[in-house]
Amino acid sequence: MALLIALASSAAALVQPLVAQDVVDGLSGSIGSPGPVLLLAVLVLVSAVLSGASTWLVDREGERIVEDIRRSVGRHMVGATLSSLARHAPGDLVARATVDTSLVRVASTQGLVRVGNGAVGAVGAVAVMVYLDRTLTMVALGVMGVLGVVLTQILPKLGDAVTRAQAAVGGLAAALDRTLAGARAVKAFGTEDVELVKLDSHIREARLAGEEAARHRAAIVVTTDLAAQFAFVAVLGTGGWLAAKGSLELGALVGFLLALFHFTGPLGSLISGVSDMQEGMGALQRLRQVRQLDQEHLMTAPRPDSASPAGVGDMPAEVQFEDVAFRYDDASAPLHDVSFTVPAGEITALAGPSGGGKSTLMDLTMRLRELDSGAIRLGGVDVRDLSLAALRRQIGWVDQDATLLDGTIADNVRMGAHNVSDVEIESCLRQVKLSHLVDRGLGVNALVGHRGASLSGGERQRVAVARALVRRPAVLLLDEVTSQLDSDSEAALRDILDSLRGTITVLLVAHRPATIAMADHVVVISDGTSHSLRSPEAVDL
Repeated sequence: MALLIALASSAAALVQPLVAQDVVDGLSGSIGSPGPVLLLAVLVLVSAVLSGASTWLVDREGERIVEDIRRSVGRHMVGATLSSLARHAPGDLVARATVDTSLVRVASTQGLVRVGNGAVGAVGAVAVMVYLDRTLTMVALGVMGVLGVVLTQILPKLGDAVTRAQAAVGGLAAALDRTLAGARAVKAFGTEDVELVKLDSHIREARLAGEEAARHRAAIVVTTDLAAQFAFVAVLGTGGWLAAKGSLELGALVGFLLALFHFTGPLGSLISGVSDMQEGMGALQRLRQVRQLDQEHLMTAPRPDSASPAGVGDMPAEVQFEDVAFRYDDASAPLHDVSFTVPAGEITALAGPSGGGKSTLMDLTMRLRELDSGAIRLGGVDVRDLSLAALRRQIGWVDQDATLLDGTIADNVRMGAHNVSDVEIESCLRQVKLSHLVDRGLGVNALVGHRGASLSGGERQRVAVARALVRRPAVLLLDEVTSQLDSDSEAALRDILDSLRGTITVLLVAHRPATIAMADHVVVISDGTSHSLRSPEAVDL
């Protein structure tokens, strides 16, 4: 619709030179008619109104297009596997979803309309010019031909420069995300100047690439303007000479000059649209890389030959690891031939040196990563035969970073359990010894800040424990959950785990003796394999 209106506006503009010729011829006669003048005024008004309507429709459609693109990009980012996300800095991905999508919006709407409108307008203007005088048309097009040769050299360079500028902006966003995420460490170790130097490098790179793109845009503008001016001068000189000889009427010359004026407008629009699309191609390439991220729902779908059971049966569930092996993308193999059983309703601790693969086993159980060989069974069912939703509904998970999202305490505890009431949330928080958060100020509606910044490390971990417990899972995975707890909080956690015996299967990663002592069984993970022990007392710490 926007393109059709823009074409109608161009058509109204193209008729103006023909009407102008009649106006000049009429004024040169003994009796002038007001009809052509009024018609010319109406055409000018209609062209302006249609042009404004086209602009509004294009901008509206552009916002809808960028909404769809950003929604698609967001889905691909959120749905991507952890391993594919690890290959990109978060800040760079954010830049792609914001800045790059805006460039694609301009290219796919304004750029496309400018190209279409400009091409049709230019062809129409040439047709009018040919109708008025073929000789002057050849003169004008001959001068304009130089423009096409120059543009074929400039436009590819413009696209390359814009792509480098976008990559530099993505690098800057990534560097800022890194610095702000580690602001406490940056300030504590006094490395602000070092971080500013790194930021300045990305800023300078973006400026240099932007300046190069600006030079190419300026070259396009200069070339277009010079071509239009030289064409005007050439036509004016040739037309004046023909008019002096009596070979060309004055009205035809005025009409041709007006047609030439209307030709340079669509031509400028065409060139501007091509430039927009050239810039959008670089941004589109960066967005395609996002769409190529491995998607978790595709990489971890239930196997086609499985029965795809909906759940794992009654709680609590036994967890079996059978000859589990896993290798990272860098070819390192932290796990091989790992076999042990986590008895249902009991507490099993994973101990051993750091980097041995204990947390990786947690990820494999949740299918945050996919094992290379072997099997993990939950309640006798291979986790690969379950959908992600069915599997993760059965598991409560607390990671070693106690990850919290910006929002309220209730928002964080309610993650994945949206039907839980505030009363249940408060009860669960009191269970993990966070009554003081419930009783003060806004209670569970208090904001936790970015990544839980308003809470202490111990409070963050206990909120994460409450989030896992409120789901009433069959299996509870605790990854270094006591690393930031004081002795009183650790004792409270021990009481909680004691109360859960027989109702939930617990698998916890631990290094501290007091945490290991909570377990009924201990499995030591070392040298990439497992060594089962009967009791915590048998662990050599």
